[in-house]
Amino acid sequence: MALYVITDGNKNYIRRDIDGKYVAARSRALADEFLEKWKAEKVLKNNLTPKKRKLYRVVEEDVGFTVVKKPEQDHLENPKAEVNPERLTVSPQIDDLRKKIEGVKKFIDDAENRRSELSDLLSNTDKEITDIQHYIEFSDIDGDDIASTYDMLKTRLKNRRQIKNELSVLRQLGECKMDASMFGDLLTVISDLDNKTYVPRVLTSLFN
Repeated sequence: MALYVITDGNKNYIRRDIDGKYVAARSRALADEFLEKWKAEKVLKNNLTPKKRKLYRVVEEDVGFTVVKKPEQDHLENPKAEVNPERLTVSPQIDDLRKKIEGVKKFIDDAENRRSELSDLLSNTDKEITDIQHYIEFSDIDGDDIASTYDMLKTRLKNRRQIKNELSVLRQLGECKMDASMFGDLLTVISDLDNKTYVPRVLTSLFN
C-alpha cells in the first residue's frame, strides 16, 4: 500500500494548518498524507502559491517504511543508537542507475559552467575586436603595422566564430530542458532508498 506527500525533496513538506491553509513544515511527521495521488496533485495545483508550486512535487511512499539516517551519522550524534536490522538493501541495478545519473548530472553541470565561461570569453573577444577597429579608425598605419593589425583582427574573429559555434550547441542543449537540479532530486530519491527501513506497525516484538 502506498500513500503520497507533497515535498520539495529538501525535508520540507506541505501540511494544512488550523485555518485550512496549506503551509510548509520542516518535519515529515507533520506532513499531510494522501491515499490517492490525484488528491495530492489537486492540492499542489490549486492550494499552493505559484512560487511554491515550482518547488514542490508529489512523492509516493510505502506505508510502513521510513527513511533514517545512515548508521555512521547515528553513531556520531548518538553513540548508543543501534542499527535497525531490517534496513533495505539497494539492488545492483539501482546502484548502476545511480552511477549513470551522476554521470549525466556532471555532464549538465559541466555544460552549464562551460556556457558561462564561453559567454565571458565572447564578451571579452567582442571588446578586443572593438578596440582593434577603433585603432584602425583613429590611427595612420602602414607597412608591418598593417599586417600585424590584420593578423590580430583575424585571430580574434576566428576565435569569436569558434566560441559562438560552441555556444550555439550548448544553448541548444539547454533547450532540452535538462536541469542539474532534476537529477539531484533523483539522486536524493536513490539515497533515501539506502536509508529506508521498515517500521513495524503492531508486532514490534518480531523486530527486536
